[in-house]
Amino acid sequence: MGTASPSFTLFSLWGTITDVAPGMVRIAGISELAGVGNEIVIEKQGTSILGEILSISGESVTALLYSPCDAIRIGDAVQIQQEPRIEPGDHWLGQIINYRGDITGATAPVVPLRATNRRLNTAPLPAHARRGIGGRLATGWMVTDTMLPICQGQ
Repeated sequence: MGTASPSFTLFSLWGTITDVAPGMVRIAGISELAGVGNEIVIEKQGTSILGEILSISGESVTALLYSPCDAIRIGDAVQIQQEPRIEPGDHWLGQIINYRGDITGATAPVVPLRATNRRLNTAPLPAHARRGIGGRLATGWMVTDTMLPICQGQ
């Protein structure tokens, strides 16, 4: 039986919105600690508005929002999310996985059995440490099997 990874936060990084444009916000107070590609979250009226940092200048950062920003006002607090992590495992088999590693469209919650928590942006294993791609899989279409062989994968 697998164990869930601990989900606690040691600290949070907060900034303040200084400018709002359609789909974008400018945030002050986090430019020295933020990185391009970091995800942000703005808590407004019981909902979370997610975004991603696109550029960093001396005093502020510019972020693209993933959802409408009608409720966002100058002075609202913004939190930088922790580095994204995923837990690939057997519970992903047969599921639709989004870019964050979350199962989408599931009718019931899926409990991970053999999952390992790892960083989302990691270097690939060296070639000698990878598992072989395995034998060919028969598709039943001779043209595909001959011209474009499909293998089990790594």
